[in-house]
Amino acid sequence: MLSLHREARVKHEAATVRLLALAKKEETMLFLCIEIAMVVLFILVLADAALSYWENKRKLLLLVLAFVYAVILENFNIFITKGHAGSYFYNPEFVLWIWQTPLAIALAWTCLLYTAMHITDMLRLKVLTRPFMDAILLLMIYLTMDVVAVRQEIVFWVGHSQAQGWFGVPADHFISWLFIAFIFSFLFRYFSRTENDMINKTTRTEYFFLLPAFAYLGMLVLFSLVNLAEDALSLTKAEELFVLWAIVIFFALMLRAPKARQVQMFTNNNYTVFVMLFTRLLFYSYIMFSMVFTEVYLSNLVVVLILLLTLVSEMLVYHEAFGHIGKPLQIVRLTNKQREMGHY
Repeated sequence: MLSLHREARVKHEAATVRLLALAKKEETMLFLCIEIAMVVLFILVLADAALSYWENKRKLLLLVLAFVYAVILENFNIFITKGHAGSYFYNPEFVLWIWQTPLAIALAWTCLLYTAMHITDMLRLKVLTRPFMDAILLLMIYLTMDVVAVRQEIVFWVGHSQAQGWFGVPADHFISWLFIAFIFSFLFRYFSRTENDMINKTTRTEYFFLLPAFAYLGMLVLFSLVNLAEDALSLTKAEELFVLWAIVIFFALMLRAPKARQVQMFTNNNYTVFVMLFTRLLFYSYIMFSMVFTEVYLSNLVVVLILLLTLVSEMLVYHEAFGHIGKPLQIVRLTNKQREMGHY
């Protein structure tokens, strides 16, 4: 009897080890697939910027600065908040790293900002209100993507359970993303606006590479002001969500349409449109797959509804940016005279 019991226990332990090994293998494959997908996506986006280099140098400069900015903000955010409640860190299963940030995370944020600024540029919005839309477009994806990222253990939040905040993600995290995207987009668009073809001037180009540092400092100032207000009001983690939605509403109210269609900052072609659509739809596909894989849809129906709402919003944005459904894509090109006169 004892030998049978011992044999059963050994078999049970062996089965447990096999299951853990299988789970570990699946986790490793997930992170490997994410890294490969982000590298391939970045190559597609880089090709768009490179192919348009002689026609519009702003696209490649935007991509480079956005990547530098992503690396700076991710690493400094992790370093500054380390050891405090609300800090975060990434799963060590990632293979490629830039200091404390996985390369895939920096590439993902770069591609999302690059495509968001292109899409916004095709909408009927005043130039200096476009940064508000850029931030909203990024938030539309992060609202659901970060929820599944927590459940797939891609990122870990210190002192935050999955029942707190926005389904396990602190509200302040989304507030910071709004400010991060807004400040960078505003500075890039503003500096491009203030000088006629300043990107082509070597002396001015050197100043542009300070933009990531200025953008990060500006984000810290705005975020610190929000934190001070939250501390003064002694807001709970749940109440911080009201601050997030108040900022989102404010950003939406700041959107303004010009009296006449304004010239675009970025030149676009059919490949650019493909990259914009493919990038965002790729992230939405990942979100939907992850919701099924992690069974988020069973316990968090609100997240599914938010995803559907953002998808509908995406379709409305595409409809406005690319023309009526069923008609050819409407791409606005810059003439040589418009380039000489400036983009704004």
